[in-house]
Amino acid sequence: MARDYYDILGVKRDATVEEIKKAFRKMARKFHPDVNPGDKEAEQKFKEVNEAYGVLSDPEKRKTYDQVGHAAYSSGAGAGYGGFGGAPGGYGGGIRFEDLFRGAGGGAGRGGNFSDIFGDLFGGAQGGRAMAGEDLRAEITVDLADVVHGATVPIELTRDVACTTCQGSGFRPGGTQRTCQQCRGKGKINMGSGFFAFSQACPECGGTGRTGDPCLTCAGSGTQRARETLRVKIPAGLRDGGTIRLGGKGNAAIDGGEPGDLYVQVRIRPHPHFRREGDDLLLTLPVTPAEAALGAKVEVPTPDGTVRMKIPAGSSSGQKLRLGGKGVPRLRGTGRGDLYVELQVVLPKTLNDAQRKAYEALAEASDENPRQNLPQQL
Repeated sequence: MARDYYDILGVKRDATVEEIKKAFRKMARKFHPDVNPGDKEAEQKFKEVNEAYGVLSDPEKRKTYDQVGHAAYSSGAGAGYGGFGGAPGGYGGGIRFEDLFRGAGGGAGRGGNFSDIFGDLFGGAQGGRAMAGEDLRAEITVDLADVVHGATVPIELTRDVACTTCQGSGFRPGGTQRTCQQCRGKGKINMGSGFFAFSQACPECGGTGRTGDPCLTCAGSGTQRARETLRVKIPAGLRDGGTIRLGGKGNAAIDGGEPGDLYVQVRIRPHPHFRREGDDLLLTLPVTPAEAALGAKVEVPTPDGTVRMKIPAGSSSGQKLRLGGKGVPRLRGTGRGDLYVELQVVLPKTLNDAQRKAYEALAEASDENPRQNLPQQL
């Protein structure tokens, strides 16, 4: 009875695409024939791993597999992909005929076919050219001041770097290397014929065009894990959730391929006093009843230091005053947003004798009723 594809890769049935890809890379490296020369059992497991990935990495094939199981690929089986990897079965049994040749003509089609499978594992060499390593994503949290003034902040991450022993080639230094006999050093092989002819990365050499003794440090993968501290430049004006690309700081590729990129999503930590709305800043400013009633000049904090601002006489709580150009720099374009100061009249919690007499005198002298426009009932 055929083994469940999820069990083969060691993932749950609700696993994400990235989890499936990660599991595939780990197991394919473990059972690759170059790492296990002459081991038929490892070779068979390598085929099973590629077969499982060929189905689970394609959303349509995975959906069919989840609904029908292996029966989707057994009816009409015969001229399957063959070799190492690819989806099982032939031209029937639930797989649409065009799915078998998705990406034909370039060999670089997505969706779990041969070129995708070996592209993920070996850097996807096409025509003997090593492709870039895997991109990575990370998230950091910065202060509001960092996106107002711009800053450079550290970030720690673990990523694949070129193996220090083999310099990323995947071959043991001083070991035997030879031209791959299956692809004759081209790094690719041709599949199909006529209208359906297409090329793909050679499964024997992984698209490198060479075979030989695998590096013992990295088990032939050409990469090893490393913990690094990188510096991320935060541009002034960046919005919450914005993404910064660090070229070449993703996972390394083997055989001279370009490393992937690192995409850092930036989150902004809430500030205890300032709030951001677009490129504007909002600040709640406490004022005394006397300052609001009589008017005053008070110190107001801004991103560039304190400034003296005039409070108009007769101001009320909730009233907003604008300080032009004291907001956040515009990420695209010139200039800055504004700073809006919202007044909040704060009454004293306790009154001394002099204050009490002053408030009593004010109440005695005032004939204004601030509630005169309220209705008597709902």
